[in-house]
Amino acid sequence: FYNMGVQQQAAAAAAAAKDGKDTKSFAAYLAERELANNPGDELLIRILKAGCVLFYEINKDTLNETESLHLMQYVQEMREIDPNHVFYLTGSADKGTGTEAINRRLSNGRVNNVKRYLINDLKVAPEKVVIKKAIISDQHADGRLDRCVLFENE
Repeated sequence: FYNMGVQQQAAAAAAAAKDGKDTKSFAAYLAERELANNPGDELLIRILKAGCVLFYEINKDTLNETESLHLMQYVQEMREIDPNHVFYLTGSADKGTGTEAINRRLSNGRVNNVKRYLINDLKVAPEKVVIKKAIISDQHADGRLDRCVLFENE
């Protein structure tokens, strides 16, 4: 996948979207399920409001192929809706699977890698990519909710 050209990647992302692979609806499903047990949980509420959520494997700060496709599709859709859209990013790592130093590195690495990918590969103007913060979140029953990058609306 990473050896494909950007246009091939965009075509693959469009195909994934047509197959119903929508990260927002999956993320919303996971967050709603968790919110029943954790009413008022700030991260879960932010996930529900996010335009896109990218999930990570434990101890990884790079996107896998599936999440890269989701990101490309999301960016393509946002460009069609608003060519001047600004992407606000929040990175997260889970508290339960590493030291604070490791989790801080992962959280920062995730959000910064997404920013670089947006700018270098998807050609989003640097001033249109804003990192809001990188956090270490509480452990949720489904750890994927704690290992993510959120695209927020400011």
